[in-house]
This record gives sequence, structure tokens and C-alpha cells, in this order.
Amino acid sequence: MGREEALRSLETQLTKETRLAITAIKGMGGIGKTELALQYAIAARKSNQYPGGICWIDVRGKDVADEILDFANIHLEFIPPDKQSSGKEIDLAKKVEACWNLWSQAFPEEKLVIFDDVAAYDQVKDFLPPYDPKLKVIITTRLRLEPLNIASLVLEVLREEDALNLLEAYIGRERLINERNEAKKLCEWVGNLPLGLNLVGRYLREFKEDTLLELLKQLKKKGLDQAAMHETAIPIGNGKTTADLMEGERRLYESVYAVFDLNWSQLRQSGKQLGAILSLFDAPAYTWSLVEKAVKPLDEQRGIAKINLKDLHLIHEEDSNPIHPLIQEFFLKKLKEDQEFLNIWGVLFDNFVFQQYIYDTGYLDNGLERIKNIRSVLSEKDVEGHIILNKMIGHSYYADRREEGTRNAVQSFLMTREYVKSRNSINFEGKHEAWLWYQLFCLDHAHNLIVEKHKIEIDGKIFTPKDLEAAIDELLPDELKQLSNPPSNVVAPYILRAAHYWGHRGNQYGFLLFKDIQNLNPEKFQELYSKGIESYAKAAVFRLVNFRLSQPDEYENNLKALLVNAPYVPQWLSEWDSSSFQKHDVTLEKFTSSAQAIGDTAHQYRGIADIRLWGYLYQAKKGKNDREFIQEAERLVEVTGQLWKAAQNLLKPEERIIKYYLWMANLETKFELVRDQSLGNSLISWGEAENRLIADLDELEEKYRLSYPWARQVAIDQLRKFYNFLESLYA
Repeated sequence: MGREEALRSLETQLTKETRLAITAIKGMGGIGKTELALQYAIAARKSNQYPGGICWIDVRGKDVADEILDFANIHLEFIPPDKQSSGKEIDLAKKVEACWNLWSQAFPEEKLVIFDDVAAYDQVKDFLPPYDPKLKVIITTRLRLEPLNIASLVLEVLREEDALNLLEAYIGRERLINERNEAKKLCEWVGNLPLGLNLVGRYLREFKEDTLLELLKQLKKKGLDQAAMHETAIPIGNGKTTADLMEGERRLYESVYAVFDLNWSQLRQSGKQLGAILSLFDAPAYTWSLVEKAVKPLDEQRGIAKINLKDLHLIHEEDSNPIHPLIQEFFLKKLKEDQEFLNIWGVLFDNFVFQQYIYDTGYLDNGLERIKNIRSVLSEKDVEGHIILNKMIGHSYYADRREEGTRNAVQSFLMTREYVKSRNSINFEGKHEAWLWYQLFCLDHAHNLIVEKHKIEIDGKIFTPKDLEAAIDELLPDELKQLSNPPSNVVAPYILRAAHYWGHRGNQYGFLLFKDIQNLNPEKFQELYSKGIESYAKAAVFRLVNFRLSQPDEYENNLKALLVNAPYVPQWLSEWDSSSFQKHDVTLEKFTSSAQAIGDTAHQYRGIADIRLWGYLYQAKKGKNDREFIQEAERLVEVTGQLWKAAQNLLKPEERIIKYYLWMANLETKFELVRDQSLGNSLISWGEAENRLIADLDELEEKYRLSYPWARQVAIDQLRKFYNFLESLYA
């Protein structure tokens, strides 16, 4: 509303230019840049002005290249290759360029791409489309891009009449006519900024008993008069505050903050907490699913808090970023002013489900810098906050197995444990279970990173796998080191943590077994072989126990029948009376969905089957062709496939499949090769084996519209090593 002239100007300029930046005067936020681009895109779509398609890229809090690659994957069914035919890696900018080129080739008609909320030109400069007269580009930003030969449409604040019309949309024509003078003063108070008018309008619509004059008085009572404003540094984004602005623009921001402050006073405690969580993590489209995983202590109030925030126009769900950047900055200001009152870290500290969810959804892949910046709102007393952030930072680096990434991850995990130990020495304050969980988590992940490198030096101190194994063994309850008896509710909080630990140990034994299997003596082979299978079995069973306790109905309906013939499942699991357990016993950590629980269990069975298949090769090399190995491996492959199929069927539309699904194709190809060898069939060529695997990988990636290059390469590399050993049996 009130932007008809700007829309016409935008249309006119786009007919002349292929690239156009919508900017606000002097970088002002809250003036309506995104809304203008959105209204233009909606109108253009209705009129079919861009038959080749419209692509909207949210830049704030996102990896721009990943967004473009996802667009090509979903809408063009295209995943650019990782390597050239020569084997040389293709850099990211070239992959993105291939996506743009394919779009232009496949749809030669008029097209539009919008990059929304660009904070720095470096975010997009390497990923802008190559020149195409049929492809128009809009950038919404606070930057001035004219020096870069990108034309600009500068948005001014609304004219008074347009501002009044926008206010009327919220309060009604009769109310506006009756209090027109006060309405003008209110518009003037917020500088005719659309964001300020939205906040004022929503407030007045929610509190109909307040007159506009009373609202003006309340704003003045907030103390933001001309003198007080100069003493109040209000954050406006990009590291700046109102202290950095000229008088006129400073006044506009401070006026909008005054309106926010009034809304703040009307928010319930739970609404304030949720708003602060949104602002801290700058969470994208899946924010509400993410926040609603923080089930304690917000469980009973989260729906109310969500409505409360929506009613006051402090959040919105229809866009991918549910909170305006300026409102986000205001929430962070409140958090810095009164952390004890908001107690954000107390809310998140016990919610490992929330923390795991943001890892499962890939948020940490792109949110590392954001998480590091959260430290700015922490004081030294915020031990829980430091623990959570260091754990998240370590998890962010976890998949980066390069030397520097590994070092950063281990350092963050060990730093987290030091915070926990320091807290333990002060006071448990009823959080013994949580402190132990964090120590187990961090030691386990640090150990998993170090084991392949034998040792790592951090700040002059050497850490070895044995050091961390001893620390974990001391902390891990004895009940979670065996499968002969069911666990008690005393250890319930750590069951899934133990499951992850044993899965990592299975991976480690498998790695040591496969690394130099041809040169292992029988005693060492048997040790690694037995311990690997035993570890994976514990990992699978403890996952099943956690799933049964935390989601008993889903376990009964989706998994129980599949376990009837599954090996390594103890008899007590089917006969076990778990009625003494309460759901809250496993609240600390549980699977975020049935698909994750079953898929992750399938992954442990895949590990057992893999060790079995390698064991067959070792025995065959020694002249033993044991059919029992083949039969057991076949049963494991079958069970693994059934579990994986069940997980696939339970995937929700917005849920990402776990990365390791690609390794399933690897397992099936290995089994086919071993079966042929045991039957005396000739060995197929490596090229044929690789092509068979790649075809399976391509089919999986196409089916789920996801690409995990790292997992894909691991699958190929593992098959290559397996094939080389198998080939030696034919020599």
C-alpha cells in the first residue's frame, strides 16, 4: 500500500536494465524493500510476465550458492558435477554458473531472479547470473550499488497520505476520521516508515480500547524524548547502532524502537523467550518446527507465545525469514539488557532435541558465523550459554575432516567440557544429568575425530584416543556397556548418547579393520572384527530402546514387526516391561522423527553387514570359503534394507534424509560381488562395478532431490578398496 508509484518505477527500470538494486535511502531498514519486491513478483506471476520462471533467493542467514543449487535441483532437476572429466574439482562459482546457464537454455523466455536482503555485495557477486537479456535481476539491499554499474531505485519513506492509508487498513476508516490529527502525529512519530506503521497498526487493532492519543502518551512515557534518545544506542544491523547515524535518520529508528518497546511490554514471558530464540539463531523457514522442539519449559505455552508474537506483528510465517531484521536487532538488545529475566540458555540447555534438530536440518552448515556472533550477548556468568555455543561450533566443524577443521572441532568440544567441569565444581543445581550428557557428547565427538589421527596437539597439549577413551569409560554408566539386561530408568537420559558413542566405536573398529586388512594377523583381525560387530550391535539396540521409550506408539506401529527376525536384538527387548519409565526420563535426547530413528538404526546394521563382508574376504584370503559368512551377510543386508525402506516411507515432506543413506548402495554392490565370488563366478571389471554403484547413487539422489558429495565419494572410495582386495582373491 502506498508503493504504486515505486512499482511503476521498478517496472520501467526493469524494461531498460537487466540488473536493478532496490535500496533504501542511506541504508535504512524497515522501509519496505522486501515487500516491494514481493508485490512486484506476485503481480508479475499473475500476469505471466516471466514465463521462464521467477527465482527468489533469501540471502539473510543463508548460503547463496546452496540456495541456487537447491533451486536447480528442485526446479530444473539438475545437480552439477563435482569434477571435470580430467578429475579436477569444479569450483563452486562454476557450478552455480552451470545452473544459471541451464535455466537460460531450458527456458529461453523472460525470467526473473530476486536476491533479497543483501548485506554485503560479496555475498552475491560471484553467484550472479551471466549476462542474458531475458533474465532480469533484482537485489534488495541497504547498500548503494551504483558504483558497480547496477541501477538503483531508492525508496523514500511513505508520503503522509499513503502512511495514513496504511494505518487505516489496521484501525478502520471511522477510527481514522475521528482521530485524524492524532493519526497524523502517530505517522510522523514513526517517520512514515512501513515497519513502524505496521507495529503501531497491529498494536491498535489488538488493543481497541486505547485511543490514538493515549498511544502517543504511552510512547512518550517510554522516555524516548529528544534528550533520552541521544543516550540510547539502539542496534540497527551490520554492527551499527543509532549512534552512528545522522540526526534525522536516528530519530526514525528510535521512534520505531519506541513502538517495539510498547509491544514488548504486552508480550507474555514465553513470547519474549521465543522472540529472542528466533533472533539469536536467525532461523530460516523451518523456524517454528525448530523452536517447537524446545519442549521444556515452553511446552504448555509455546502456542500462546506464537500467537502472541503474531498478533503484535513481531513475527510472520508466510516468508522464509519469520522475523524482520530490525525487530531481530531489538530483541537482541532486550536480551543483552536482561538475560536473567529471559533465561534463554536455561530454556535451551536441557533441550538436546532442539540442538540435535538444528544439526539434522543442516542449519549449522550455514549458520556457523551467526552462532559465533551469539557470544557477543554472553557474559562470563552464562556458563550454560558458552557450553551450548561451543558444542554447536564443534558440531559445525565436525564434518570438516581437514586438519584445521578437525582441530577447531576438537578444541570446541574440549572447551565445552572444561566449562562443564568448572560448573560441576561450583554447583550441580539439579542439572547433574545435563552436565554428564554434555561431557559424554563432547568427549565422544572429540575421540571420534582424533582416533584416525592417533593424536592431536591443542595449545601445546597432546591428546590421544586412549586418553579420551579412559575419560568416557569413567563417565559412561555400566548399564550402557552391555546388552545382557535391560537398562534402568536411572540411565534413561543417556541411552541415545550411549547409542551414538557405540556407533562411533563401531566406525572406528571398522576403519582400523579395513585400513590394512590384508596385513592383519589372525588375532588382531578377530579382535577388530568382534569388537566392531559388538559395538554396532549396542549402537542399534540402544537406539531401539530409546525409540521405544520416547515414542512407544511409533515403535509399536512402525518398527516392532521388523525386528522379529533381526539379529543381535536381545530377547528382553520384546518381553520387557518398561512401564516404570516415564516419557520425561528420555527428554534430554531422543530422535526428532520416526524416520530418523529407523534410518539411523538401519545404518548400524549396515555397519555390521559391512564388517561381515570384509570378514569373508579375509577368511577367503586364508583359504576358508565359509558359506555361513555369506548367509549371515545376506540376512543382515535384507534386514538393513527393510529398515531403510520403512524409514523412507515415514519421511515427512520437509524432512531431510540422513547423509548415510548413500552408503546403502555401496553395501548392496559389495554383497553382489562377494556372492559371485563364493559361487565361482568371474569378477566383473572395476568400471562395471563403479558404474553399477554410481547408477544406484544417482537414482537415490534423484529420488530425494538431495546431493551429499562427501557421502557419495566415501561410498565410491570404500567400494574401490573392497574391489581391490576382492580382485587379489582371483589372482
